[in-house]
Amino acid sequence: MAKVNEGSAFCKLGSHLPSLDFAGLSALVGSNISKAGISYTCLVRGRLPYLSAYVTPGTLGLGQAVLSCIDWRPARILVGAGEAGSMLELCGVQASGNASYVGLQSGTALNVRGVVGEAVVSEIVKTCLKKRDHEGSNLAIAGRDSGRHTCVIWAKVRKPEAIVGKICVEGEHGALINIIATLICVVVLVLDAWCHQWFGFLVVATGMMLNAMMAYLLRMLKFEIPEANPAADAPEGDSVILLKDNPDVLFVLLASEKAVQKLLQKEVKMDTSACGHPPLPLVLVCMAFIAYAALLVLGIPHMGSTAQLLFIILVCVGAVTDLIKGSWNGKRGIGREAIKKYQIVTESEQWFGNRTAAVASVAAKSTKLDALQESKVLPTTGPVWRNWWKALKILGHDENGTASQTQKLKSLEQKVPEKDRPFWNTLIDDMKAGHGTTKTI
Repeated sequence: MAKVNEGSAFCKLGSHLPSLDFAGLSALVGSNISKAGISYTCLVRGRLPYLSAYVTPGTLGLGQAVLSCIDWRPARILVGAGEAGSMLELCGVQASGNASYVGLQSGTALNVRGVVGEAVVSEIVKTCLKKRDHEGSNLAIAGRDSGRHTCVIWAKVRKPEAIVGKICVEGEHGALINIIATLICVVVLVLDAWCHQWFGFLVVATGMMLNAMMAYLLRMLKFEIPEANPAADAPEGDSVILLKDNPDVLFVLLASEKAVQKLLQKEVKMDTSACGHPPLPLVLVCMAFIAYAALLVLGIPHMGSTAQLLFIILVCVGAVTDLIKGSWNGKRGIGREAIKKYQIVTESEQWFGNRTAAVASVAAKSTKLDALQESKVLPTTGPVWRNWWKALKILGHDENGTASQTQKLKSLEQKVPEKDRPFWNTLIDDMKAGHGTTKTI
């Protein structure tokens, strides 16, 4: 037990408390809390210095998580068996995989891999849904009301040339929180020194230094918009984006093929050169975090009671700090920044009473209906639906006039079984309702 300052009542405070030897277990739990703040650390930039020198919980899990994401064989060996992590996912710049897109002019059908495009779509969709909830029963609905309302959002990129460079978000709140947590740690260092709790002083100072070094190295990672070089005669990149977690929204992005490739098709480019090549400094800090966890578990029981109490307070402060930063929605921040920087504006929002009319509205702008059909945005099997897709092509691309369209639609109707004719007529009416509402954008 360290010798304490006998002349201070504060330094004797711990003697009135039960044993706090369990405090070292904080290194083994709470890694999800400490990892939650990594996205904020990597993405947010501001004028205030980002001084992340505070003690955080879950140092063992944090060190292992970052180490598993380092693409270097020695780091893989140190982690041992297990699936390698993704630094993009850890830093919050990896697409969720819950969206896909179909090119209305190109016919391209791919999963959305660009986190910026996914974030933009998510932010605009959230705004649209909030408007719907606000309007309630006053919401204007086009076409037959089937009870399943579907929204078609048309958004346009007005400044595609700005889609270059680093991915970051402007903000100051996280830096201010870090400074407050760091100041509290400094106060504890002073109290440990005053009470002659030198081992406690060493533990706190080491934790502060390691966390600051980890934050510094993670902020050295650079995430950039990938380059794209489509063919000179490539068609426009206008695309409809389909969301697995929100199937009642069809999002149409109007942009050049180059802009669509950068926003939707390609994954974010990560530059780790600033961390060294190989990234030895980051590996060493991760190993130090793991060693520090062992130091806490084995060393805290030999610390003075007052120092143990102060350490628990610091761990709680660090946990609250990481939780506050972790509550920040990184993708939402990316989306808002991109909407402002690239001047992505919502040209139109139209709610339809049924999905069939909504799809017909989007199809009116497409020259590649086969790709849209293959995306399974609507059923494609059975005589009714097979002929419905053929009717959609007639309605959109028959240049012989209304009379010719009517004749061809009648011909398709004859191929539909008699018992399915009422259903067929309903779908055709829905198609015409949706096709007729498409605006010239």
